[in-house]
Amino acid sequence: MMATLSWAALCGLSAWTSLSHWQTEELRQVVVVIFSAGGLVALPAACAGAWLVLRRGSSKSQQFAAFFVCLTVMTIGTTSLIFALVYRSYYAAWHADTFSYVWFLQLIFTTASALYQFATTGLRCYFPWGFVGLFAFSLWFAWCFTLSLPASSATRQRNISPKAG
Repeated sequence: MMATLSWAALCGLSAWTSLSHWQTEELRQVVVVIFSAGGLVALPAACAGAWLVLRRGSSKSQQFAAFFVCLTVMTIGTTSLIFALVYRSYYAAWHADTFSYVWFLQLIFTTASALYQFATTGLRCYFPWGFVGLFAFSLWFAWCFTLSLPASSATRQRNISPKAG
C-alpha cells in the first residue's frame, strides 16, 4: 500500500514540478490530481502484469525489465485514460443526444483527441522525476521481492512421478 501511495505521490510531484510555469494554480492542481490518480491505479496493475509475464526462476534482470515495461505502460495508459475521461466530461455539454450516431462519433473523436493531446503535452510531465522514479521502483521491485509464482503443471508432474532407474 505504501509503495502504491509513493508511486502516486511521485507521479503527482513530477507533474507539479514540470508545470511550475503555469499561471493558474487551479488547473495545475487538476493536472497533478490526474497524474496522481493514474499512478495510484498503475502500480498494482503493473505488479499484476509483471507477475503474469514472469516465470518461476526468473533472473533479477528479467524481473527489472518486466516491471519497468509494465509500470511504464500502465502508468501512461491509466493516466491518459483518466485524462481522456476528464476531457470528455468537459466537452460533453456540446455533444449530441446520448447514444445517437453523432454522439458515438463525438465520443470516439473526442477521446482520440484527448489521447493525442496527452501524448504530445502530458508525457513530458513525467520527465525528469518520473523517469528517475520508474528506474528506482523497477530496481526496488527486482531486488527486494522474490515472486512466488505457481509451478507449471509440467513441473508438478515431474515432481510427482517416480524416478526412472
